[in-house]
Amino acid sequence: MAIDINIPSQVKNYANLAAFPVTGSLKTIFIAEDTNKTYRWTGSAYVEISASASSSWGTITGTLSTQTDLQTSLNAKEPTITSGTTSQYYRGDKSFQTLDKTSVGLGNVDNTTDVNKPVSTATQTALNAKQNTLVSGTNIKTVNSTSLLGSGDVAVQPTLVSGTNIKTINSTSLLGSGDIAISSGLTVGTTAVTSGTDGRVFFQAGGVVQQDANFTYDNTLKRLALKASGTAVTDIPFRIRNSADNADLFIVYGTKAFSLGNSVSSDGFTTYLGTTSGVTQVTASGNGLALTSNFSSTLNATNNTSIQTNGINRLYFDNAGLIGVGNTTPGARLDVRAQGALSTDIAFKVRNSANTLDIIKVKGNGVINMGNLPTSSAGLVAGDIYNNLGILTIV
Repeated sequence: MAIDINIPSQVKNYANLAAFPVTGSLKTIFIAEDTNKTYRWTGSAYVEISASASSSWGTITGTLSTQTDLQTSLNAKEPTITSGTTSQYYRGDKSFQTLDKTSVGLGNVDNTTDVNKPVSTATQTALNAKQNTLVSGTNIKTVNSTSLLGSGDVAVQPTLVSGTNIKTINSTSLLGSGDIAISSGLTVGTTAVTSGTDGRVFFQAGGVVQQDANFTYDNTLKRLALKASGTAVTDIPFRIRNSADNADLFIVYGTKAFSLGNSVSSDGFTTYLGTTSGVTQVTASGNGLALTSNFSSTLNATNNTSIQTNGINRLYFDNAGLIGVGNTTPGARLDVRAQGALSTDIAFKVRNSANTLDIIKVKGNGVINMGNLPTSSAGLVAGDIYNNLGILTIV
C-alpha cells in the first residue's frame, strides 16, 4: 500500500492571508485568523480548502460570535406561538380570537329553544293582520245579550210592544211611521218644557236635567245669555272660582258690577284698579283717570313711550331717558319744539300765579320775552335779572 507523504502534519495560524510565508509547506495547513479560512500550499500558491467544507453550511461566514447570515436566517423563521384558551382559534393574522357564531359567519343565528325562537318581521306583520280570538261582548257583539259565537240561531224579540219592550214619549209610541207630535210639552228630568219654547239651555243639577228662563241661547246672534235673578249684589248670574272653591276669580253681580280677583272691580260706572290686597289705587270714570292716596308705583317701560291726543304724539319718552315735547326725537333731557316758526307759535311759556302776566315766553321765531323786568337792582338778590337800560343784567 502506497503512503501519501504529502498529508498535512501541522497547522499554523497567521493574522491574515498576507502574513502567510512567501513559500509554504506541503505538509502544513495555514489558517487566516481574520476570516477563519484554511489554506494549503500547492507548491506555487495558497488554495483555500475551507470552501469545500463550507458547502454544508450554506452561505454562513465569519466567526461564530459575529455570525450575520445565521441570525438573518433565524429572523426569517416564525416566532414561538403563545398558547391561547380552549375557546379560541388561531386566525390568519397570527392572533388568537374567541370562537363564536360571528367568527364562523352565523351572526344572525339565535341560540334559543324551539319554543322561544323569534319569528321574522314579515311573519309578525302577517300575524298582526289576523283577527284576534273572538270574545263575546268584547270584540264581537251580542244580540239581546246572546253571543253570536257558536252554532244554532240567535233568538230575538219577535214583536215590539209599545210601553212593554219599547218606550214611549209623552205616552206616544215610537213604533210606526211619521213624526211624533209634542203639543203639551216635554218632560226632561223633573222639568217640563212647554211646546214651542225656543232657546232654552238644559243643564244638570243634583243629578236632574233642568232648564231656566234666565239661561238661554240666541240662535240668530249665536250667543249665550245669562240674566241675573235680581238687581242686588247677592244676585250673581255668573262667577268663576278657584280649584279649592274658596275664592272668586271672576264674578258678575246683579247691580251691573263685576270684580276680577282683588285687582280689578267695577260698580257699573267706575272701574277700580287695586293691589292684590284689594286696596284701590287707580279709578277710571268717564273720561278721567284718578290716582288715590294709596297709589305708589313705578311705570316701567323698556321701549319708547308716548302720550297722544287725537292720534298725535304730545309727550314722548325714549328709552335713553330723553323727553320730547311736541317731537319724538328728543336731543336733550327736555326737548321742547314749537309747532311752527312764527312769533305766535309759542314753544314754552311761564306765567304768574294770577295768570295775568307772561314771565318767560319762547316763540317759534327764536324770540324770548321775559315779561316786565325791573329797571334797577334795588331790592334784588344775587342771581336776579333786571333790565339795565335795555341790557339784561344779573345781580
